[in-house]
Amino acid sequence: MELKVIAKQLGYLEINYEDLKNEIINELGKYQGLVVTFNDLPKAKQTRAMLNKVLKAIRNRRNELKNEFLKPYEVIENQIQELTDMIEEVVTSIDNQIKSFELKVREEKLKEIEKIWIDMNYQKVPFEKVLRPEYLNKTFTIDRIISEFKDFINKTEQDLKAIDNLIDDVEKAMALKKKYLSTLDFSESLESYYEEKQAEKVLKEEEQSKNDSTVLRIEVIGTKKQLKLLMDFLEKHQYLYKRI
Repeated sequence: MELKVIAKQLGYLEINYEDLKNEIINELGKYQGLVVTFNDLPKAKQTRAMLNKVLKAIRNRRNELKNEFLKPYEVIENQIQELTDMIEEVVTSIDNQIKSFELKVREEKLKEIEKIWIDMNYQKVPFEKVLRPEYLNKTFTIDRIISEFKDFINKTEQDLKAIDNLIDDVEKAMALKKKYLSTLDFSESLESYYEEKQAEKVLKEEEQSKNDSTVLRIEVIGTKKQLKLLMDFLEKHQYLYKRI
């Protein structure tokens, strides 16, 4: 199928360009450098109206010629649009059927992949967390998916075992493993654990520091300014004091 032109006659238009151009130049020459005064205002308005009338007439004639010249093309354009609409209607129908079929294939593959994961009976991680979009691609084979599932389970078990080896406290180890299984990011989980551990250490040191406090009774003699500075210092460094 090929679009062919079976009849063609190239259009040709010629206008009185040079004659009209010379007339316009001569007419406009009368108004070059024109300065409008109050007395000349009525005449200037007449001149403006006359020039606008000529301008409008030229533009209207241009549009008439353009529309007349394009009429043959408009007929062809409508015919071609009708042909393309016919083709697009069939293409759309075929495309929708292809997409529907591909969607069905992907849904069936998804069910097959989910069954494989369920049969592996690894209940620590839900199927949604191990499913990757590329698994549904036609090029991603079932054997490859099974292999990746096995690798994932092995790595997850190694990470959980590493947590048990790193942390002696059973409750803290269980909490960290729970967090790891929710993120599946070993480094992030471990970093979060050490941050919490450091925060607990700092808090414990602060509590210990408070418990180690001693009482020192002194009498301070100085100016009001000096005493104010002393009180500011004590408050800044969190000393407890009271007036005697």
